[in-house]
Amino acid sequence: MKKTILSPICSALIIPGLGQVINGNLKKGVVLLAMVFLLLLGAVLKLVLLVRSFIEASHLSSDPSPAHVKTFQGEGFSFLVYLIVAFAIIWIYSVVDAFWTGKKLEKAIQPEDNPL
Repeated sequence: MKKTILSPICSALIIPGLGQVINGNLKKGVVLLAMVFLLLLGAVLKLVLLVRSFIEASHLSSDPSPAHVKTFQGEGFSFLVYLIVAFAIIWIYSVVDAFWTGKKLEKAIQPEDNPL
């Protein structure tokens, strides 16, 4: 399969950075994979802390009130939104970069048409 097709598909559907590894840009691919891993780790940790604070708040009072819901609407969710936006930017960059790099590699491999 052509690198122009394979590398962006791998970056888009499997994990951002894999297309760069397939294209031979190991350093760039590892950096993108590490960034995605750190973003996902940060999101999971933040979600665990949010759920933990929600559970603690619900145990402190017996009546379900909007105060419990406010736990999820404050800074915690805005941080998660920032993480999601950062992930989306990395994902889009990874797909576009994998496509253009694959295109350049295929162009370099194909022999030039010489009329002579």
